[in-house]
Amino acid sequence: PPRSDPVGVSFYVASVVAQLFPLPPRLYARLLECTDTLRRLRTIEAVYAAMACPQIAPGTLLVSTSPHQDFSFGRSVVLIYSHSRTAGTFGVIINQPLDLLEHLIYPNNTRP
Repeated sequence: PPRSDPVGVSFYVASVVAQLFPLPPRLYARLLECTDTLRRLRTIEAVYAAMACPQIAPGTLLVSTSPHQDFSFGRSVVLIYSHSRTAGTFGVIINQPLDLLEHLIYPNNTRP
């Protein structure tokens, strides 16, 4: 059986996860009740797997809602044009001016 660590690594895992992801208060309380790291991680995984999330596929629009994440990505709308487990996901930002995108792709006018 896993070793119990009520105020050790397991507690910090729950704290870090709660800072990175918006957790419902009931889930956070449930995490604090767990006493081992693996159990906490499995609880988080189960809850997020159960949350409704649209399937990503070509034609899906992804919206970045935080303007503070990244200058080039904040408040962007991305149109997904390719998605697979092996190759990954590819898309284009459709709501930013082309000159801004050119500047990000070719910094310092290094355009070929």
